[in-house]
Amino acid sequence: MSNNLYITSMAPRSGKAVISLGIMEMLSRRIRKIGFFRPIIPEGGPDNNIQLILKRYDLDIPYEAMYAYTHDDALDMIARGESDDLIKGIVAKYKNLERQCKFVLCEGTDYTGVSSAFEFDFNAALANNLGAPILPIIIGRCKTMDEVRDAVRIAVEAFDNQGCVILATIVNRYTGEDLSVLLEQLQPLSEKQPPVFIIPNEDILGKSTVGEIARALTGNCIQCEPDGMNREVQHVVVAAMQLRNFLDHIEEGSLIITPGDRADIILGTLATFFSETYPNIAGIVLTGDLTPEPPVQRLIDGLRSTQVSRLPTPVISVATDTYQTATNAHAVRSSLTPDNNRKIATALGLFESHVDMEVLEARIAVTHSTRLTPIMFQYQLIERAKTNRRHIVLPEGVEERILRAAEILSRRQVADLTLLGDTQKIEKKITNLGLQLKDVDIVDPLTSAWRDSYADIYYELRKHKGINQEMARDAMTDVSYFGTMMVYQ
Repeated sequence: MSNNLYITSMAPRSGKAVISLGIMEMLSRRIRKIGFFRPIIPEGGPDNNIQLILKRYDLDIPYEAMYAYTHDDALDMIARGESDDLIKGIVAKYKNLERQCKFVLCEGTDYTGVSSAFEFDFNAALANNLGAPILPIIIGRCKTMDEVRDAVRIAVEAFDNQGCVILATIVNRYTGEDLSVLLEQLQPLSEKQPPVFIIPNEDILGKSTVGEIARALTGNCIQCEPDGMNREVQHVVVAAMQLRNFLDHIEEGSLIITPGDRADIILGTLATFFSETYPNIAGIVLTGDLTPEPPVQRLIDGLRSTQVSRLPTPVISVATDTYQTATNAHAVRSSLTPDNNRKIATALGLFESHVDMEVLEARIAVTHSTRLTPIMFQYQLIERAKTNRRHIVLPEGVEERILRAAEILSRRQVADLTLLGDTQKIEKKITNLGLQLKDVDIVDPLTSAWRDSYADIYYELRKHKGINQEMARDAMTDVSYFGTMMVYQ
């Protein structure tokens, strides 16, 4: 019985974090002590993928125990001809972690700075030395069906020639059409062959957030609400013209880059938050290490009103000039960070919808545990909800906590949802919060075609209590009464 698994990609930017997250979510409900290990991590601070797993699953493991070498240290050893020592060091570090865990998920290297051929051999050798079955990830983005089929065949043959035990193959970020046709063509001819799963591309996972760009630019937060920092940046727009000309260039999700002394651009851009005729921007980056002067800052602070408890549009200040800032912002790559619940919910929804969990679990052959952890409990609830999918009516449709919870449930594809309340207010709140609830119905009891029929039914049920027809009709304007009748019907 295997007590580990090695995930490796065949090229950079394959979305390994999505796969690692999905497998950890699947295994955590059965295994009491699970570990996560990366043999080599990039330079420049804590590794994001380790941080993601460490924080989400509250692992009782020191960060330093979850990797062996940094990228530069590994390259130095390879350059000195110490490749064997490198693998021995990784195995020793892994074994220390393995003694503390029932199962260890290993995530391979990132194909950065060395040739793909060398890194393929390195990951194959490492998986064999760790005694771990391997799960190759193939990038499906911008590939035809023939190219995907060839890539899967080459990967399976190459790892098989290296003596690796292949658990399964995952085609990630597939952007082509006829997914079901491709999936059927890739299915193994016998039960002895490893299965193939295909996960389609999801744009939100490839978009950098304002927070990611701010960290990459070493920005100073002037106004940074946590929710605003998790907004995806759809476009980067440099504001170098007068306000009247610039406003026509604003699009949904734009990150506006402008010198910090352009008060007209700053205030005009922030005003779009209150306008129903302009899209919502993702944030503002002020360049040149310039910040708004006190009168302008006071005006910004005054935009907080009794209707808007906080202005969610992030405002970041950076030291670089406008050109360099725009160049740096375009170079930032998206990642799955532990504080971005929207991306995590999207990633898990994709994985759970397109990977046969029973087949994969059977292939992994994990050890079962009787302990019910919070993650196990959550998984069981979600699985039960998916098995007996229901339609949930949420009467507090304008409440932020309800809308955020509804987005997570929608992304995890747990239930069908209906929000009750004023349609315009709910849609504006959704937009202001930067949420996506396109699959959720919104019903306004005041204008609903069901109001009269619900009132008639309610009258018949309660007329013996002294309720008349007018009282019944008035009751149907209340979202709680209306929602109760929806459930009753």
